[in-house]
Amino acid sequence: RKSDRILLDDAYETAKTVIEHLKKEKSVKRVDALGSLRRMVSTVGDIDISVSSKDPKKVIEHFEKTPNIDRVVESGAKTATVSLTNGMRVDLMVQPPERYGSLLQHFTGGKLHNVHLRSIAKEKGLSLSEYGIKEIDPKGKQFSEDTMMKVATEEEFYKILGMNYIAPELREDKGEIEASIKRTLPNLVKTEDIRGDLHVHSNWSDGQESIADMANRAEDLGRDYLAMTDHSYPSLKFDQRLKEIEQYNYSGKSIRVISGLEVNINADSSLQVPNEVLKKHAVILVSIHTSFRQTVAEMTNRILAALENQSVNVLSHPTGRLLLEREGIDADWEKIFKFAGANNKFMEINAFPNRLDLTDTLVQEAKRFGVKFTIDTDSHQSAHLELMGYGISVARRGWLESKDVINTLSYKKIKDILEFKD
Repeated sequence: RKSDRILLDDAYETAKTVIEHLKKEKSVKRVDALGSLRRMVSTVGDIDISVSSKDPKKVIEHFEKTPNIDRVVESGAKTATVSLTNGMRVDLMVQPPERYGSLLQHFTGGKLHNVHLRSIAKEKGLSLSEYGIKEIDPKGKQFSEDTMMKVATEEEFYKILGMNYIAPELREDKGEIEASIKRTLPNLVKTEDIRGDLHVHSNWSDGQESIADMANRAEDLGRDYLAMTDHSYPSLKFDQRLKEIEQYNYSGKSIRVISGLEVNINADSSLQVPNEVLKKHAVILVSIHTSFRQTVAEMTNRILAALENQSVNVLSHPTGRLLLEREGIDADWEKIFKFAGANNKFMEINAFPNRLDLTDTLVQEAKRFGVKFTIDTDSHQSAHLELMGYGISVARRGWLESKDVINTLSYKKIKDILEFKD
């Protein structure tokens, strides 16, 4: 179905270019993305950007010289809109530094988050806007910028309401406001917490580069280990590939390559290759690549049958969705999560931008059942290894902490969890 939404990575990269251009203007104190992009939602509408500056005229003039502008749609004293040659539209808002926290909060939060905040503010006799916070006038007097509390930072904004700062990814009114008031917000996982990547392809299957090329790039990115999980095509020369992985690990490199496979779950619930092949590998991911239209019961049983296999560790890109292309499968996720949580089976958050799968909503649900996760890039070339941050954004939106994600652990600990030997 045609959509006017944009994949998160496309919006992010476009916004990054605009933000880098804006930072070159000397009067700019700070620049941020706003709205769904700042909350790192999987797809984004228009790109909204805010600037902290005391000279909005200079900022807007500079903004209108952003590279790859198709046309200036409109331009005002503190706001402007441009259309880019890639078809994306960018809206700019400028606010003085002393009021910037209010602007940033107002245009970042999801609608329900902001509605809930306004109700809390009202109980405290306060009124919120993008210009600041003001005590409610019992006579109903109109807002005046001059009489408002100037709020320079979001931390200050939430503090005035009796709350801890809430990370942008959580601002969807899914319990984050209550947790903030109670001081029980999660310590969200960060990209720098990741120690390894457990879903990577080489030119042994449909990847574009060798095992060595992929591992060397991962090492450059600071990874301690990398699972090579090529597709388990029956024609794959499994033993030769395992020997190549072994040879790399003896080459003196500090990064460790873990032998793995991504195995298709067939429509009849069988796996693509026999158990004797699975047992030769340290980590087995299973996934659905065919027959997406089975009933909920059929799909649930298909996934559970695969997870029951003792060699299987991870359900990768669990719903099989392709953003803006294909809906995810229908399954009894509660039943699947209960089984996974009780049987040491892990759910993948696939960081590839057209997947971002599990979804943030299902991540949060799975966590309730004690499920642990792995965040992986599903890389098919070395450049893809840099996509980890998009998976992290899903994990953060799903309230995950470092302790919920197994590939934040050291190589020694991941070996113990996946129960394999060098």
